[in-house]
Amino acid sequence: MKKIITYILIAIFLSSAMGPVVAHATEPAVEKKADSSNFVCPKTAIKDIYKAGGMCLKEDTENPNDDERKNFTVSIMEEGFGKDYELKDKGKTISEVRTCFRTTQSVECTNSSTSESISKDFTALTRTCPGDGYKCQKVTVLLGKGGVSLIQLYVGMIYRWAATMAGIVCVLIMIVSGIQITASGGDTTGVDAARKRITQSLMALAVLFLSALILYMINPNFFTR
Repeated sequence: MKKIITYILIAIFLSSAMGPVVAHATEPAVEKKADSSNFVCPKTAIKDIYKAGGMCLKEDTENPNDDERKNFTVSIMEEGFGKDYELKDKGKTISEVRTCFRTTQSVECTNSSTSESISKDFTALTRTCPGDGYKCQKVTVLLGKGGVSLIQLYVGMIYRWAATMAGIVCVLIMIVSGIQITASGGDTTGVDAARKRITQSLMALAVLFLSALILYMINPNFFTR
C-alpha cells in the first residue's frame, strides 16, 4: 500500500508540472490568410469581437501607462487553469492571473472584382465568451512585472493544485482505513495495516503543512489570492 500511495503522489506532482501547456503571449489578429489579395475583409472584425466580449488585455496607444502589454510580461496558458487573483505591492499590481477566452469569429470576405467570397477567421482575447457565432477556448492569462513574478505565479498555482489533490488523497485513505478497522471483525492483520496507512497519511499531511509553512516564511505573499 505504501508503494501505491507513493506512485499516486508522484503521478499528481508530475501531472501538475507537465499539464499546463504554456503558449507565447502573442495574440494573432488573423489565424489564416486569404487565398488572394483581391479578397477584402471587414476592417472592424477584431473591434467587433472586443465589443462583444470585452478586451482581456487593455491596450492604450495614446497613454502607454495604461497599456498592459507594454507594462507587464504576459504569458498565456492554453488551458483554464487556476482562479483569478491579483498581487499588489504598495497599491500597485505586480502580478495577476486572469481567466479569458481566445475568441474566434468567421467573417465573410468578398472579392473586389468578382462575386466570390471566402470565410476568414479573426481571433482575439476577450474577458467573456460572446456566445452564438463565436468559437471560444478558455485560457489563463498571467501578467507579471518580470520573469520572477511569472515564476511565482506558476509555482503558486501548481503547488496549490498539487497540495489540494494530495490532501484529498490522504483524507480518502484515512476514511477507507477507518472503515476497514471498523469492519475488520477482530482481524489484527487488517487492523494493523489500516492503522499503518492512517499513520502514513497523517505524516504526509504534516509534510504538506510544513512545506506550506516554509514557502510562507520565504515569501509571505506566496498564498495571497
